[in-house]
Amino acid sequence: MNSETQEEEITGHSVKSIPNTGNIDLHRNPSSLVLARLDLRNLNECIKLDEIALKGFWTKNQWHNELSNSHRLCLGIFKGTTLIAFVCSWLVIDEIQLTSIAVHPNHRRLGLGQFIMSELLMQGF
Repeated sequence: MNSETQEEEITGHSVKSIPNTGNIDLHRNPSSLVLARLDLRNLNECIKLDEIALKGFWTKNQWHNELSNSHRLCLGIFKGTTLIAFVCSWLVIDEIQLTSIAVHPNHRRLGLGQFIMSELLMQGF
């Protein structure tokens, strides 16, 4: 763990505080943001953000399958207890297949999509 990134365990999730790298405008979004791996405990939050950002792209059953399969990796960014961004993928041998990505409309243009994609690529390999 370095001084820019602080990792901790919160409610069973491995989480990481997001450092301000210059790409994320924390002045427009000053509350602390936290990156966490998503699982079935986040089912309702994922469905809610999916409805807001993607107009209900996936059903509850599809989300359940995505969050429970060990060959899939889903990451989320939380502002407090609210999920404001997610990315999901399938891990297939030596590649990552992106299945979904979303950022809440009120938090777009802050670099969160780029940040969460970078994290997905680092954690997927």
